[in-house]
Amino acid sequence: MSAVQITLYAAKIRGGIIDYSIKIERVMDYYIAHRFCKGDAGLTIGMMELMLSTNRIIFDEKRQIMEFLVDEYDPDYKKRNPTLFNDLERRIIPKRNFFAHQMLLSDEEAQQNFKERIGFLVFKGNKRKKIWVAKKEISELLNLLGKTYLALVKENQLLRDSLKKDNP
Repeated sequence: MSAVQITLYAAKIRGGIIDYSIKIERVMDYYIAHRFCKGDAGLTIGMMELMLSTNRIIFDEKRQIMEFLVDEYDPDYKKRNPTLFNDLERRIIPKRNFFAHQMLLSDEEAQQNFKERIGFLVFKGNKRKKIWVAKKEISELLNLLGKTYLALVKENQLLRDSLKKDNP
């Protein structure tokens, strides 16, 4: 496997991870705004544009806000999605950050290992460390991202429906 082929593969998987992460974050933005604005479409969009869909509030802060709102206003949400917030906090957000920010390895060792895994060079302080990620782990992450996105979309529909009942 050549360095170019490794780079193209990494771009594809990184793109998928980033794309799903963006979609998840936007659906979370919508939930937060919709909950605060009690279903008012104009206010919801305004809140998303002015506050949420910007760099003012980071992904993990949105997770914390959303989890607070769920705990406060919709405790059944966690019954329907028991691992959602843990997955976001411990798996999705850290992995998204890793794939977005770490330097891909495409040296001879990376080329030899490419069938099973891809490598990244991580810099911490004055040290460098190679981190290898199995392709199976990448596939599992992409599946988790897809499932999480679909669960959030479904929950947003439930929220819209419940707010319509409360405010006909």
